[in-house]
Amino acid sequence: MSIIHAIHALDDNWLGFPSAFEPDLLRNSKRLRYETRKKEKEIAVKKVEHSRKGKGKGAGRPAAQVTRENIPRKSKDKANQLIASMSTSSEDTASEFSDTSIYSNEAVDAPSSSNIATSATVSTSQENSASEGESHLLVDAKFTITFKDGTERTFIVLEVIYSGNGVIGRGPNVYRAKCINERGLPPGAKSWLLWVLIAKFYSPSASREPETFFVDRARNFAKEHSDEWALNHLPEILACVDLTNDEEDFVQNRLFKRFGSEEYEKRRLRVSFHEPLEPLMKVTSLLELAQVIYDILQIHQWLYEKPKILHRDISIGNIMFKRDTKGNVLGVLNDFDLASCPGHLDQPSSKHRTGTKPFMAYDLLTTNWERGHMYRHDLESLFYVLLIICCHYENFSTSISKPPYLKWFTDPVGVVATMKSDFLLLGARVSLPIQPFFEDIRHWLNHYRSVLKSGFVDFLNNGDQEDYDLKTFGGKTTYKVLNGYLCSFQGAPLVRRWNGAGASEN
Repeated sequence: MSIIHAIHALDDNWLGFPSAFEPDLLRNSKRLRYETRKKEKEIAVKKVEHSRKGKGKGAGRPAAQVTRENIPRKSKDKANQLIASMSTSSEDTASEFSDTSIYSNEAVDAPSSSNIATSATVSTSQENSASEGESHLLVDAKFTITFKDGTERTFIVLEVIYSGNGVIGRGPNVYRAKCINERGLPPGAKSWLLWVLIAKFYSPSASREPETFFVDRARNFAKEHSDEWALNHLPEILACVDLTNDEEDFVQNRLFKRFGSEEYEKRRLRVSFHEPLEPLMKVTSLLELAQVIYDILQIHQWLYEKPKILHRDISIGNIMFKRDTKGNVLGVLNDFDLASCPGHLDQPSSKHRTGTKPFMAYDLLTTNWERGHMYRHDLESLFYVLLIICCHYENFSTSISKPPYLKWFTDPVGVVATMKSDFLLLGARVSLPIQPFFEDIRHWLNHYRSVLKSGFVDFLNNGDQEDYDLKTFGGKTTYKVLNGYLCSFQGAPLVRRWNGAGASEN
């Protein structure tokens, strides 16, 4: 297991493994094959020309998009600019961060469905490479998926939203893509032609339920129990497609054969197609930010109490929003890759940690925690989301040069655990370094931190009691407690989507 941990964050090229989209691997795969090399040669020429033009002052440089980039391990200066927008959904917090933010572009009106591919073709270009050493589909690349119903759809990549790295973990690669061709559409089926969607390629554990299992479970429950309000706060996944099987010459299968089931979980390459959403930092006012956060608290409670789903990966990148017909924000809890059903999967199904390191609860960062992921852990993560936003940003689009909690992103897991413990228990008397733009949220954060601290103190004093409620720290950290003050902002009530919000003792 120590070997697995040691290589966890290393780049696949460094180890000599081809990534999921390495040309040689694609050419040898039964399901992933090239349509042509002609496009590659054309783009290679364009890349050279683009590079030459880039030598001029400011030429060829893309506009800065803070929420689209990951944090390079060897560049803290760049991390200072990007840190607050990080989304890192990882099955081991030692891995490189992953940003699965999904950006809006066109409205989509389609029923949710889950499909298994019968074949897939990928033709990649080399234009606009994100950085040296990263392997992924690039702008103008085309890929074709044949779905279970026989429909064959071809997509072109419009934008690389995020490209993951590393040979262990889900390593998501997220793209904004447009359906440019469609064949074999069954009678009565809805066409995707010209739709702009989000395509996410990733390698989840083969033993885990797919993300669609949890999203469909929640959406179906909402429809069947007259909780339609919840649909506005859940993602919509149009399709989920497995691209490899256990016999494929796929890097994850090679790792499984090399290390065995005891040290490495078998994984599969999968692609899912999502409804476009707006990232959290695209809100236009503090009131909108507050409403989105309150929406997330409400939908999280509903998921936990009604369809019995625990999200387990609250982070900046997984909190998104869309707008209703009147332009009002609707907070959406996105990315259910690491979700579980409490009572069935109290322990992480992966052999690695689940969550996003800078936003993970203290318990989950410690090596001796063996009681699984509890809902109060997600509530603690929601606090860290607000904290990072208010302390690492000058406004919704500009990060500060010296983020005070930078080490939460860059230091080892054990060190981060110690820092968070000190922050919650010893740092309560120190004023939070909130930026002036976010000053109105200080009351929320101060109250929130005091709630978390009271829970930890209660556990230290009473945790050894036989009937102690560890899930809520003796009732100190609950939906009801947090709803009591997150339900209003700047002296006015926020929109309460659900009558059950904060109503229970949970």
